[in-house]
Amino acid sequence: MPPLWGCGIDEHESPALLTRWAIFSRRFAANRTAATVAVMSLLRLCEWLASTPGSTALHESQYLYLVVLSVHVLTLCLFVGTAAMIDLRLMGLTMQRVRVSEVMARLLPWTTAGFLLMILSGSLLFYAAPLVRYQNIFFRAKMLTLVLAAINVWVFHKTVDRRRAEWDLDPVPPRSARVGGGVALVLWAILIMLGRMIPYQVYWFDCNKQPQPAILNLLAGCVTGSR
Repeated sequence: MPPLWGCGIDEHESPALLTRWAIFSRRFAANRTAATVAVMSLLRLCEWLASTPGSTALHESQYLYLVVLSVHVLTLCLFVGTAAMIDLRLMGLTMQRVRVSEVMARLLPWTTAGFLLMILSGSLLFYAAPLVRYQNIFFRAKMLTLVLAAINVWVFHKTVDRRRAEWDLDPVPPRSARVGGGVALVLWAILIMLGRMIPYQVYWFDCNKQPQPAILNLLAGCVTGSR
């Protein structure tokens, strides 16, 4: 019997190794099948959402869609603008004579309100064209960036922020706080750029325009061939 997958594994050399390879292969196949089922389930869900009267009405509305889009942009500005001021204070680049806790106390309520309204309006925009958004690479990258930003905020509040009393009055906070603020600023900037790119994906690639590179089909979640 020739070596398996070019890995130099011969059935007469190591039965135990063959067994482990078989187990790994079965698990890989099972995980791949589960991932495929999950992707298809999300695709079916988006197709169903797109077929609902509410989605059609919102997408084809002459004014409502534009109102929701405007609210999304304005609340994004509110959220990122206030969050950026907090991050700049954490980096020691502004309001150095003001306590970090005071900056947060004054700005965090606005940041939270902007975030909640941004998520709500963004969800409505997704509902207006769920399949188009789901298969948009920039939208997927934006969601990934949002998750990374949320993780950064969570780590900051669970670690560095717990010792805020030690450096609350410092004009330039400790390195860990500066890094957290800097990472957040970069992620917010990437988030905005990806959001602006979402409407322009059709100029480069589209699941409905085949053939296109396999890597793009994979990243966009395109389903090619028979379904």
